[in-house]
Amino acid sequence: MKTCPYCGSEVVRKKRDAYSLGVWTCQLCVMKVNPVEDGARSNKFEIKQMISEDDCRLPLSELMTYHTFDLLLVLRILRQQRRENFDLMRTIKKADSPEYREGEQIAANEYELITRRMWAVENLLLERVGYIPEVISEKYLEKYLERMSEDKNHKPMQFKKSFKKSS
Repeated sequence: MKTCPYCGSEVVRKKRDAYSLGVWTCQLCVMKVNPVEDGARSNKFEIKQMISEDDCRLPLSELMTYHTFDLLLVLRILRQQRRENFDLMRTIKKADSPEYREGEQIAANEYELITRRMWAVENLLLERVGYIPEVISEKYLEKYLERMSEDKNHKPMQFKKSFKKSS
């Protein structure tokens, strides 16, 4: 049986015309949905196997398709890059030499770009989880994965047969 990925109710397919496959809608949620089978919980984001610095350069529209866990990893990399770039700018500034002025400007531009990317990912996480993590440690990530694997997150949205009303 096709069910709503949010509430587990049975969904109906409404055809727009004779040529379309139709759209699945949930009567309780009052919206179009991509149905799941038999009340299974849907997770529209898949965790990537590996996150790299290349992921940090992707447009925000693409990062929006990433799992929240992957976004945490991206943010951690961006924060590290920002820290390293700031240290580089400080070192160049301490040298206080005219030949380093161009390098100082390049480093400042890179720092601004990294900071803006970091803010974008932070705001994406703020939308998803309601806060921006102060520190993204290994312990924090392990706890996040632990919570994701809890049984409640995978338990189907179904009533027991004996609990359902009889007709």
